[in-house]
Amino acid sequence: MKAVSIIIPWCNREDLAISLLRNSEKFSKNFVEVIIVNGGGSSDLLKKLLEEVSIENTKYITLAMPDFNKSLSLNAGVYHSSHDQLFFLDCDVILETELSSMIQTLKKGSFVTLNKIKETAREHEGKKVGTVEEIAYSITIRDIKGAEINVETNRINLLDSSRSGPGLLLCHKHDFLKVGGMNSELQGWGWEDIDIVYRLQHLGLVRKRVGNCSHLSHSDKERFLVHESKALNEQINFKMALANYMAGNFLGTYERDVKKLYEEKQDDDKDN
Repeated sequence: MKAVSIIIPWCNREDLAISLLRNSEKFSKNFVEVIIVNGGGSSDLLKKLLEEVSIENTKYITLAMPDFNKSLSLNAGVYHSSHDQLFFLDCDVILETELSSMIQTLKKGSFVTLNKIKETAREHEGKKVGTVEEIAYSITIRDIKGAEINVETNRINLLDSSRSGPGLLLCHKHDFLKVGGMNSELQGWGWEDIDIVYRLQHLGLVRKRVGNCSHLSHSDKERFLVHESKALNEQINFKMALANYMAGNFLGTYERDVKKLYEEKQDDDKDN
């Protein structure tokens, strides 16, 4: 079985303990490494939450940052990862599909995003009846040479109230690094996940939708927003990403982030 590094960005979310507990059986496999990235949160709180759940092959790293930056946290997690397969998860997600089956789906020239996410707040609801099952939303970007890339941004199942999970992503590390990793300039909630999906597809990879999970429901207050609303935050991030594509820039900020986080710090330590 191919080994996988699961990377979970975190900042002061107490539901991490719940998700780790309910994921513990899947995370405790000998081919799994779990990396929790503390992006500006309380180290004491994180230690307390981790003491509540014992999972082998789990480590955490702490980033000193004034505000949570999910993409920067993921890039840092990749820097510390040991395995050639990467799986990005949120701290409030509970996997329902075995990791082994998902990893087996990940082939050369492809990447995987979660197929279905169900809200725990709706677990009591029965399956709906109707003649329309799914609605899919997508965006198509065409370059000046006429080449088109269609990126599915969301897929909603009207019968079981699930949605797709483009930000819960399983990929090969070398493909992630080829596109320059995540773009940490896209801050706050929205579009940072679609951006990495688009850039992986632009690289020529095929996207597969595999696996189901549950999401520990919460209010929008739990989401980190740079701007006043989810919609505005996503709109601004989209415009920034589109400006990069217009300029022919399809790379993330991994190398720059790693240099700033680690290489410059090492130089400062030597000077001191």
